[in-house]
Amino acid sequence: MTESDDRLVVTVDFDGIIVKQAFPDVGETNHFVVQCLKKIRGNGAYLILNTCRWGDHLDAALDRCSSLGLEFDAVNENLDHMILKWGECRKLGGHLYIDDRDICHSPARLKLRLWLLANFYRTMCKRYNGR
Repeated sequence: MTESDDRLVVTVDFDGIIVKQAFPDVGETNHFVVQCLKKIRGNGAYLILNTCRWGDHLDAALDRCSSLGLEFDAVNENLDHMILKWGECRKLGGHLYIDDRDICHSPARLKLRLWLLANFYRTMCKRYNGR
């Protein structure tokens, strides 16, 4: 892997996005979000799970995602090519951050953003990269 990997990096929170907020329990799954994230990753984007969960609570979140077929390229850490470029750092890098604590977060806006990415990601990349 090199320092330059031009694929989209999406960091996504667990509680309040992938599942309804119920910490320390694992809330009800947001199936629309899960299906969109799977499609986005299937289209070539990286997914990083960015959550405050740790220990058994993190394991429960990862178990839920795994049972839904949702996989991540990293969990609470940067991707290898990002570490090569920037070194080890606490801040997660990404092009798009999906978090229920976002000042502009609303369920309708979340659905629109994910639907657009899931359905038009490849077209957007071709135009952006001149391909």
